[in-house]
Amino acid sequence: IVVTNAFTVSTAIPDGSGGLVDIPFAWPDSGPIQDVDFRFDGSVCSTDSTSALVGLNHSWVGDLTVTLISPSGTSVVLMDRPGSGDNNGNNFCNTVFDDDGAFPSIQTITSAGAPFTGTFAPQNPLSAFDEEASGGSWTLRVADGFTPDQGEVNSFSIVLSTRVCDPPFAT
Repeated sequence: IVVTNAFTVSTAIPDGSGGLVDIPFAWPDSGPIQDVDFRFDGSVCSTDSTSALVGLNHSWVGDLTVTLISPSGTSVVLMDRPGSGDNNGNNFCNTVFDDDGAFPSIQTITSAGAPFTGTFAPQNPLSAFDEEASGGSWTLRVADGFTPDQGEVNSFSIVLSTRVCDPPFAT
């Protein structure tokens, strides 16, 4: 079973060292996780660092660390200061984090590629969630490591594939 849920949140990212925001979201139980993909959505991709139409706006994405936390407490760092602290590119829009395939790592992006769209391998594999229960309260955590850059999480999606368990055979 493959389920996609989209979340529109418009949540500010606190600025500066130690500034972080946890965005909780509920997920229905649909069985053990087989695969997870994460997306920053967006309807219009631009480098306008204040745009509410991109999935995540920020004027210096090299400041950000983004972590996805499952209901059982497993944490996967999707990106940690991508492109290093020197990456002054703006915005994630239609950006997919996916373990499958030969994608470049999100960690290798440079400001020349902004706004960041397309499919990337996350810093740490999303397969860490495999076989966990899908249902419960998940958390998207976004931390901004430096001042004075501002940002906001506007919209994201999770694509979660679960394994359907067959009932035991009668003997």
